[in-house]
Amino acid sequence: MNNEQFLASLSFEFLEPATARGGERRFSLAREGRPPARLLELPHAPVDALNTRLPAESEDARAALRELCEIPRMSTFAIAALIDHAVRGMPKGHAFLNVGVWAGFTFLAGVRRNPERRCLGVDDFSGFGGPRESFRARFEKLRSDQHSFFEMDYLRYFEEIHREPLGVYMYDGDHAYEHQLEGLRVAEPFFASGCLVLVDDTNRDEPHRATLDFVARSDREYRMLLDCQTADSAHPTFWDGLIVLEATGNPGQSAQPSPDPSPEQAAAPASIPIAPDATAVSPGSEPFVSIVLVDDGDAAGTDAALEAAHAQTWPNCEVLVTKRDGIRGAIDATNGDYVAFADAARPLRETAVHMGLALPNHVQFFRSLGDARYREREDSLPALGRR
Repeated sequence: MNNEQFLASLSFEFLEPATARGGERRFSLAREGRPPARLLELPHAPVDALNTRLPAESEDARAALRELCEIPRMSTFAIAALIDHAVRGMPKGHAFLNVGVWAGFTFLAGVRRNPERRCLGVDDFSGFGGPRESFRARFEKLRSDQHSFFEMDYLRYFEEIHREPLGVYMYDGDHAYEHQLEGLRVAEPFFASGCLVLVDDTNRDEPHRATLDFVARSDREYRMLLDCQTADSAHPTFWDGLIVLEATGNPGQSAQPSPDPSPEQAAAPASIPIAPDATAVSPGSEPFVSIVLVDDGDAAGTDAALEAAHAQTWPNCEVLVTKRDGIRGAIDATNGDYVAFADAARPLRETAVHMGLALPNHVQFFRSLGDARYREREDSLPALGRR
């Protein structure tokens, strides 16, 4: 399966890129024959991984990529799956280069299952708090001798170090127009024929316009495999918009300079997406919550997950179990005001539903709650009796 076929086969279970958050900044889930429910995100149960339907040939990647979802990130499971697939399919001698690794999610998506593929990361940790030590610890744990990281400015990296043909390239540095344009220009001489080029945050006008202008002005020819904008930033499908190009290796013009930005693009945020406040639910209101456990076939894990789901401190819950291909039907069968999803192989903490309702901004799919932070938030919850 080539990259174009992979993208055509990648799909989503219950949230599409065009699905917008509702009035409470929560997603709505349609149900056949009954009113819709609100989606309830739970800590350590990343909804983007549960929402993404991989091509059948790539399902064996799910468990390894799901582990990476514990990393704080500004990307999604679907993007990680695309990177993993593209890196695995690179010809020998080609490299994957990720400029702007931050905490490591997208870079390690290429590294995790590809010990024999050349994977290169570059970051000077000048933005978003620079999680240098935590990234390096993750990288050292997963790396092989084919994987390298360079802590430096990417322009100096290209000038002084890089020499290898690129099979996959992701520029995720400064997305201001000139930086985005330069991040593509400086890498282009190394694009091998068929190189997959990923540009994220393309809901915003500047990276979107810079990418189209780069293609239009290049002497090379590119195929547009995906240009997808999402209804919101920090979206569980393609985050804040994604463009995927394929460098064909042939000279020529394949696009026109970009038009003026749409009103939606012009209004898009120019900094890291921060989830707005969602409405917290107080214990006194006690809405009914349906917990859907998605079972990938681990019977022993399912038993533990069921026990944990039934032990939730939130008093009004029901629990359903479904195979991955039955998620849509399970949603229709729920009775809750809220529907939450969790991996059947990973038992929930007993306060998970309570935290999802009371502290919605701390449990979103792209956040990672370590034990200490979890306990701190857990201790702040209003007291609730067990069911």
